[in-house]
Amino acid sequence: MKITRALAATATLTALMVGSGVAGAAADVTWESSPGPHTFSVDVTPVSYMVDSSGDAALRVEHIVDENGRALLCAQFDRPSPSGTQLQPLGRATPQLAYLANQLEHPELNPDLAGLDAMQQYYVLQFVAHMYDSPHFAAFTDVQDGQRVADPHGLIPRITAVKARADAASNGDFFEGHKISVSEPVPASALDAEGFWLSDPVTVSVQAGSAQVTVKPTWNEAATAAGTTLVDAATGAPLEAVADGAQVRLKTSADKLAGKAGRVGVTLDARFDGGTAKIGYLYGGDEQVQQIVGYDEITYNEHLSTDISTAYTPVLGSLSGTKEGSAGERLAGVEFTVKDAGGTALTTVATASDGTFTVPDVPWGTWFLHETKTPEGYLPLSQPVEVTIDGAHRRIDLPTITNDKAPVAKGLSTINTGRPPSDNVLDPALVIAAGVLLGGGVGGGAWCVGSRVTQAMGH
Repeated sequence: MKITRALAATATLTALMVGSGVAGAAADVTWESSPGPHTFSVDVTPVSYMVDSSGDAALRVEHIVDENGRALLCAQFDRPSPSGTQLQPLGRATPQLAYLANQLEHPELNPDLAGLDAMQQYYVLQFVAHMYDSPHFAAFTDVQDGQRVADPHGLIPRITAVKARADAASNGDFFEGHKISVSEPVPASALDAEGFWLSDPVTVSVQAGSAQVTVKPTWNEAATAAGTTLVDAATGAPLEAVADGAQVRLKTSADKLAGKAGRVGVTLDARFDGGTAKIGYLYGGDEQVQQIVGYDEITYNEHLSTDISTAYTPVLGSLSGTKEGSAGERLAGVEFTVKDAGGTALTTVATASDGTFTVPDVPWGTWFLHETKTPEGYLPLSQPVEVTIDGAHRRIDLPTITNDKAPVAKGLSTINTGRPPSDNVLDPALVIAAGVLLGGGVGGGAWCVGSRVTQAMGH
C-alpha cells in the first residue's frame, strides 16, 4: 500500500509553510485560506498560583485574548503584553509553542490538565511557554529574590509533565485527519467459470472530516493493457468512483492476459476539498510588545492515495476423452501426442484399460491431438483433433473417438482350368481374378477413420 503527501502551498503561504513538517506527512496539500491580523489584549492580570519566600504571588502571567475573546499564549517574557494591539502573522511557531497553543482549545483532553479549572489550565500552559525563554520559570525560582517558590496548588508536577510533552512535539499542526485505506492491499484472485480473474473482496475506508471527497481508480500499465476494471464485490457492476465502506474487486479477462502469469494494480486517488487544519503561528510586528503564540483554522485541499494489486498465475487446462472401436469396445494403449501449430510436441499420453485418457496441464492456446499409436487391427485417426484452451474453456471433454477396424484381405479360392498347374507360372485367369479382387473394395472410404470429432466440448 502507498500513501504519499507532499506540500504544495500557495504563493501567499509558502513562507509560512516552510519547516512545518507537512512535507513529510503524506499528501499533496494546497491551502485555500491564510491567517490574518488579530488584535490582542490582556483581560486578567496577574494570574499566579505560586508563592515566593515572603508569601507574595510569584511567577505571574497575564491572560491574553484576541478580539473574539479566544485565549492565546505569549512568548518573549521580557517584554510587556499587548494591550489592544493589532499584530500581523509572522510565520510558523515552533512545534513546542504550537503544541501548547493548540492545547487551549481542548485542555480537558490532556491528562496533565485534568481536574484543573480553566484559569489553572491556562496558567500551566503559559508557564510552560515562558520556560522556553525565562530561566526563572524554568527553575521555578522567584524573579525578585531567586528563591525556590512554593507550590500550594501542586501545579509543578503538571507543568513538568506538560513541558515534557511539548519538548517531544515534532509538529504543532493539527489536521482533521483525512485518510484512505483498504482492508487488503494485495488480495488473492481466482478464475471464475466465465474466464475472468476476480480478486477477493477489498473494503475501502475513507475518513473525510469536513472535506468533500471523491475517490477514483487509476490503473497501472499492466492493468490498462489487460482491461482491468474495478467492480462492486456483490453485484459485479463496474465502478467509476468509490465511497467509504465500499467493497470492491479487481476484474480482469484471462483472454486479455493470454493465460499468462502477471500482476495488475490500481491506485485509488482520493481528493479531499475544504478540509480544515489548525496551524500554530507567531503574531508580531510591534517590537515593543511580546509576540503572541496563536493558531488559526485554515482551509486546505488534500490528495491521498492507496494501492491495490493482485497477481495471476498461468492458466492451464486439460483434455480428456474415450477411445472405442466401431463395435463399441474400449481400446487401451492408444497413444496421443499433443502438438502446437508448428508441430512441437507438448506431451504424449496413452488410453487406460477402459479406453479413457487425460492430458493435464495444457497451456493456454490452440493445440492439436495426434493419434500416434493405434492397436493392431484398427485404423488411426486420419486428421488431428484441434482444441483451444482459453478463459472459458479450460477443461475440454472430447466426444468419443472411434477407430474402425482395418480391412482384412480375403483368401483366394481354387480355380479349375482343366490344366495341370505349373511350378512357376500363375494361371492367367487367377491373375485376372486377383486383380479384380484387389482392385475393388479398397475405395469407398475403407481407409477413413470412423471418428468425426468436429467440435470439442469444454468448460
